[in-house]
Amino acid sequence: MRKIVLIAGALVLLAAAVLPSDAAVSDQAKFKKATAAFDKGVKAAQAGELEQAETLFQQALEQYPLPGAYVELGKIQMARNNPAKALEYYQQAREAFLKLHDEKIKSQAAAQNQSREYAQQDQQSSKPTVGGFAKVSVEKDKSQRTEEQRQVVATDQEADIPALFYLYISGAYLKLGKPDLAEKELLEGIAKDTKMAPLQFSLAVALMIQGKYPEAADAARKARDLGFKLPPAFVTDLETRGQLKL
Repeated sequence: MRKIVLIAGALVLLAAAVLPSDAAVSDQAKFKKATAAFDKGVKAAQAGELEQAETLFQQALEQYPLPGAYVELGKIQMARNNPAKALEYYQQAREAFLKLHDEKIKSQAAAQNQSREYAQQDQQSSKPTVGGFAKVSVEKDKSQRTEEQRQVVATDQEADIPALFYLYISGAYLKLGKPDLAEKELLEGIAKDTKMAPLQFSLAVALMIQGKYPEAADAARKARDLGFKLPPAFVTDLETRGQLKL
């Protein structure tokens, strides 16, 4: 069964889904150059000009580590039937997503601390201090700032990785004959978006390969209920292997 073709053809990666927000970028000039090259690369890839697209995505990465550029390079390698190299790019994309997330957390914490310091300065300038009150107040404020930092991290502790990313990386694992790792990635993607039908179908494929037929059937039904048209060959294969009815 040409499951990788089915998976890759299920959705087209939207460029906006894999680009970081401006707020999370420290060097705006390089970021703009990177996004310009990235956009040209997407157009080249859509036109089937993979070599030109590859060059443009690499040029984008020379300016800024855009997660989307790594993802698109991975897709090019999948088109060349090189899932091992594709997986390397997908893993680099994950690292880039996590790095952007860390920058976002640090930026949020710094902004919150600065805002609190301004408030503290206003409070201290308007109120007289007596004895050791000022020292106690400062220590209390430091403790509260630390707690607020923890709250920022707790509130936004999950990196903003698009659910679609897991569809691509799982496709590489399936092509490499590692359905168990594909399953793990797909479950993460489904946790982010339970209504993305191709994720459910890909999960069904990964589960069927592992001989988990009832679970595969359940995932296939969910995909179908979400509007995904199950390939007849897949339905026949799963029903025969699992001795069940979808």
